[in-house]
Amino acid sequence: MSSSLAVLSATSFSLFILWVVYCGYCLYSNYVEARKIGVLIRVIRISHLNYLWLLIDKRVISMVKQLPGPLGDNSFTRYNYRGWHEHDSTRSHDEMGDAFVVVTPDQNWLYLANPDALTDTCACNKSLNEQCNAVVWTEAASLTTEMARYWSDKQCFSTVAEDVRTLSLHILCRACFGKSFPFVGHDQVEENSPSASFRRSLLTIIDHALLILALGPKFFNKPWLPRRLRRLGEACATFKDHMTRLYHDEQRTILNDYKADSSTTLVASLIRASQHRQAGEGALTEAEIYGTMFVFSFAGHDTTSHALTFAMFYLAANPAVQAWLKEELVRVLGDRPCYEWDYHADFPRLQRCLAILCETLRLKTPVAESLRVEDKTHLVIPAGTLIIPSYVHVQKHTKYWGSEWKPSRWISSTSGQRQFPFLGWSEGARDCPGKKFSHVEWVATMAALFRDWKVDPLRYGQETSEDAQKRVLDMIETNTGYGELLLQLNDPERTPLV
Repeated sequence: MSSSLAVLSATSFSLFILWVVYCGYCLYSNYVEARKIGVLIRVIRISHLNYLWLLIDKRVISMVKQLPGPLGDNSFTRYNYRGWHEHDSTRSHDEMGDAFVVVTPDQNWLYLANPDALTDTCACNKSLNEQCNAVVWTEAASLTTEMARYWSDKQCFSTVAEDVRTLSLHILCRACFGKSFPFVGHDQVEENSPSASFRRSLLTIIDHALLILALGPKFFNKPWLPRRLRRLGEACATFKDHMTRLYHDEQRTILNDYKADSSTTLVASLIRASQHRQAGEGALTEAEIYGTMFVFSFAGHDTTSHALTFAMFYLAANPAVQAWLKEELVRVLGDRPCYEWDYHADFPRLQRCLAILCETLRLKTPVAESLRVEDKTHLVIPAGTLIIPSYVHVQKHTKYWGSEWKPSRWISSTSGQRQFPFLGWSEGARDCPGKKFSHVEWVATMAALFRDWKVDPLRYGQETSEDAQKRVLDMIETNTGYGELLLQLNDPERTPLV
């Protein structure tokens, strides 16, 4: 027994040494390639894309930073964790110029920042069908009105992040899967039904996406795992069961030609589009439709809810912007109740709502975007190098933007229309497929919240309004960080609003 254990230990140790040597060789090879580019280099020992590292990166980095001198302050602690660019802000490009390379064992990451990208101007394109967008508009306006009433019944509320997350998920469930839910506040009792279990399973998967991605859904079905981990496997199975049932229900409806074009859900649109193509000519398989729906659910939920959370606190700290926004909302919507708002007539006229979205994403972008870069400098980039536009530098540097949170910068002073020198969703053939979806959801939410209500920070003691507003702005900067995968506002419940 002891000899077998010794052999197993020796084998494991040998494999570990071989892995370390292999990683060292890959790191050296990538370093040699990076030197050919001709820009400054920073070396980190673990890839940003290592799933297991993503599970522990922040804990490890926080401990290493406690070490004295260069042991705790080096490229590893500065660059080797999720969200480093948010904390680093413009510092790296200020030190190293418009281009630098981060070398990892997996591949090289070339970061580019160029002021010319700020003048890139593009137009919106259609991402999802207009029927689906109309559903998003109606659902968002209705649910947001419920949320605003829930908040207004309280002396103060500190559940902004949780509540807008619920709001975003309910809108997504209605538009993508045809599942409608009433708004449920953070401290309200939720119904126990099959529909609610579908929503909870999707939320559980989104909350633990990194762990599920690293270990795979089947891993969490092991009977010896703690109950907390086995719940992840149950959530994956529940979500898959619901998806299968939805898929086959929609498929039967379409095959029977019963109101075949009446369904406005995304899953129905995917099935119809796939069936209109002949087999072997680009038709999506059932598994591919499931995958598309999950990707859309994951990408479209937390990105929107985190941006809404940031915007709520920015607006609470900027009452003048709230007044500017309300002026347009009253002019366009009048005193009509939300169920009388018309997507096709009203949405295109609410430009200031989208200006607030652009200004929020300029400073707090959940994910990176593509920008066109023009410069007279030419770099020869080796194959396999990942090119990263440094959106944080481009979008935040006070040299170009000043220090204000100023949504009006996105509105032309002559035409009153939005301008698009900033690309929060990318453009062209690889733009975000949920771009219009997110625009519609955002505008309806802003309209339902700020036409009839306003938000302010809760003041403490002898604090003035100006002091409270400054405290909120300071909180946004100091409490911004990465959660599971995306940039978010950490611990916003510590800053109640009224």
